[in-house]
Amino acid sequence: MALALPGARNMFSQMQLALSNKIGSRVNTNKGVHQALNDFRWMLNDIKSRPTRIAELIPLLALALGYHDASGTGAGGVWFPHQSLDPRTKPGEKPSHTPLVWRYK
Repeated sequence: MALALPGARNMFSQMQLALSNKIGSRVNTNKGVHQALNDFRWMLNDIKSRPTRIAELIPLLALALGYHDASGTGAGGVWFPHQSLDPRTKPGEKPSHTPLVWRYK
């Protein structure tokens, strides 16, 4: 749900805590729950007033760019890793950021 509601990351914890500590069918709503509900009301009004931007749904940039192809005889592709990716290397060895070509018969 946090991906579908921009700004909602880590906001469900207050309500989850209240639901996990309920007595019978009654939920104790403390100040934190009321604040979280008010935040959700504010987000609802904000989301209704404008389209959601793609950057709000996917907050991180892609770290690897890849292309692939599949046919009746197999599949294959190439991955171009970003400089921030650190592939597994031996101690003291410099990580390689060269493109990776793969094929599966």
